[in-house]
Amino acid sequence: MKAKRIAICLSLIGVVPAFAQNARISLWRSDDLTLRMEARGADRTLLIEKLPPAKAKALGIAPGAAIWEGQRKGDQLVGEAISYKTGCPALRYEARGNARLDRQGRLILSGMEPARVAGGCERGPTASDRPRKWTLTLQGKPTEFHDDE
Repeated sequence: MKAKRIAICLSLIGVVPAFAQNARISLWRSDDLTLRMEARGADRTLLIEKLPPAKAKALGIAPGAAIWEGQRKGDQLVGEAISYKTGCPALRYEARGNARLDRQGRLILSGMEPARVAGGCERGPTASDRPRKWTLTLQGKPTEFHDDE
């Protein structure tokens, strides 16, 4: 049984680089995070590249976790942000932004993050469990860009 698990892990590791080769990748900074934007045609995915260990532990996430998935539609980025809480499944909600940098060199995505029930994982069903505005600001020009297409 142990050998079978190892074989499955090795085959998955082999698939990831082949998939990433078809993406245009740029690295961005947002507060204390380094984020990786992967672009495949109109599809866009924003993943965590690096984060402080304390933040990773508090959120229950690791580098490679997606925090936004969507598409570029003209001058807009339209998709879903992904919210994490330790011990809970991820919550997805609508988040969008302009696909072009603003005058301060920022790319901004925003949406209304649903609140979770106090002490739980589910979306809050009552008025006291109001969503909060979520904004992710990617600063400046990407720190690195490479095109493997």
